Amino acid sequence: MYLKLISDIKELLVPIATSVTLLSVAISSWLALRQYRLKLKSEKIENDIKLIKAFCDLLNLAHARSQTIYSEKFLDKLFEKEIISKADFAQLDLNKKIEKTALITPVGSAAQDAAIAAVATLGLRHDVLKDASVQALASLVVSIPEKKDVISQHLEAAKSSVFKYHLCKLKQWFLGR
Repeated sequence: MYLKLISDIKELLVPIATSVTLLSVAISSWLALRQYRLKLKSEKIENDIKLIKAFCDLLNLAHARSQTIYSEKFLDKLFEKEIISKADFAQLDLNKKIEKTALITPVGSAAQDAAIAAVATLGLRHDVLKDASVQALASLVVSIPEKKDVISQHLEAAKSSVFKYHLCKLKQWFLGR
């Protein structure tokens, strides 16, 4: 009787142990997959942030500005030679004083045109930049009137892309995909 009971228990232990092992493997796999998805989302966010930062740097080129330099020696020489005086800055607040003393390195026309085209192209290729590229190009049309024709062409392409993108997103939302 005890031998039969022990034999029955032994027969039950094998399937139970197998089930427990399979369950633990399934749970571990599910947790690993969940962790992997979170890692992918995190990497996508990091890449988006890097892309947005590079896009913003590119906008400086599109505005024909490459680097802003503040040179204390240069300002000292201007004051020393009496080219400027403290009276020139008396009516300005701190932000305006900083703005007036900055030396902005200009960018060539070809580099500016390429940057404008790149702003549009990045907006066409990357969903995260679609709205930003339209906003940037609209701002450039106003602030750089001599490049209005070139910028307007890119702006129209960007607007069309944004419209299609948002229409597609709206369709997905309605269809629940």
